[in-house]
Amino acid sequence: MVDERKPGRRDRGARKNLLSRVPDDQYAVYEAAAERLGIPIGSYSTMRLAEIHNLPVPDYILEEIRAAADRRAAAAAKASRDQIAGFDSLEGGRPLARSA
Repeated sequence: MVDERKPGRRDRGARKNLLSRVPDDQYAVYEAAAERLGIPIGSYSTMRLAEIHNLPVPDYILEEIRAAADRRAAAAAKASRDQIAGFDSLEGGRPLARSA
């Protein structure tokens, strides 16, 4: 059997396609919730369905959530370093203020 997955993509196991339509005013809520977690809306809906039915959340979704959290932490650390570096470059490298 030939593996037809894209290179570098992790196997998510056997899955079935589930199409669903939601009201326009609710979609934004679901999309925002998925975005806060850093996962696709399809993964978000799968996760919520699993939780409602007391089923385990698929591992690939948990990995997506972990990866998104790692990306946010790395971005926050970089922003913090950039902010400190910015303070050092102001006023010829002199501190702007001293704490008491």
